[in-house]
Amino acid sequence: MLQVLPRTHRAHSLTGRIPLEALHKAFQAVKRNRGAAGLDQQSSKMFEANVAEHLLALMRALQSGPYQPIPLRRVSIPKGTGAGRPLGMPAVRCRVAQEVIRALRSPICAPTVHDSSHGCRRQRSGHTAMAQLVALHHHGYRVVVEADLQGCFESIPPQRLLDLVAREMADGNILRLITTFLRAGVMEEGEVRPTRKGTPQGGVISPRLANLVLHHLAGHLEAQGDKCVRSADDCVVLCTTTRQAEQALQAVTGCVEALGVARNPEKTHRTTFGQGVRFLGSQVTARTIRMGGTAEERCKTTSKA
Repeated sequence: MLQVLPRTHRAHSLTGRIPLEALHKAFQAVKRNRGAAGLDQQSSKMFEANVAEHLLALMRALQSGPYQPIPLRRVSIPKGTGAGRPLGMPAVRCRVAQEVIRALRSPICAPTVHDSSHGCRRQRSGHTAMAQLVALHHHGYRVVVEADLQGCFESIPPQRLLDLVAREMADGNILRLITTFLRAGVMEEGEVRPTRKGTPQGGVISPRLANLVLHHLAGHLEAQGDKCVRSADDCVVLCTTTRQAEQALQAVTGCVEALGVARNPEKTHRTTFGQGVRFLGSQVTARTIRMGGTAEERCKTTSKA
């Protein structure tokens, strides 16, 4: 059974912290990210042409309702395996709304996010995750469990997400807004389809919600003496002995089942640095770090372009 990490207090009355200034900052963040237009075909440049009017209407909808998100435009981005990764493109208006909620949650969540989490955090990146992995190897953690969380974003049960969010904030309006983000639906093959589970990749708030869930996986593993390094859903568990690694493998299986997250049993296994550890598209050994096959091919293709 999953041991949910304790929470000492909850934040209240967050809705009142959505002034027009916060929305302007959120729009600037969305604009910098240069995301493609959503289902309404409105680009950031088009939104900016009447930004004062758009943001005032959005502020009123977020504060007193009703806020109705636009379904995401579903696209598929290629992966090295040949299969596509589904990506949802929210409308600019929806990205601004999600960015505001993300900004409200950040100071609340930052002190409680596990130190092993490197995805979607300030001053953290794939480089810091790799550096931690190498440092733990040097400190004697030589046996590794590769945890392949298959379709993590798409498989997280919405109620599990909402329960965990409710533990950190007691503002019912914010919880309702997050619920609307999760249930916005997607346009795929000319048809709007409901989203009954998961947090769609492409949404501003999605990686942060996934972090909230997977934070408890890292905490559970470290409570039994293992070390976990994670960037988004790319996760490895480091141990000092084979026996500890076998226990960690069982713990990973139990935790992800309790969280409702799917895993790939064929790719969730025990290995060593001598055999090679796959992490963030690279193959890491006791002496080298080499880009994995698909990542290396992408790099070569980019270099030739």
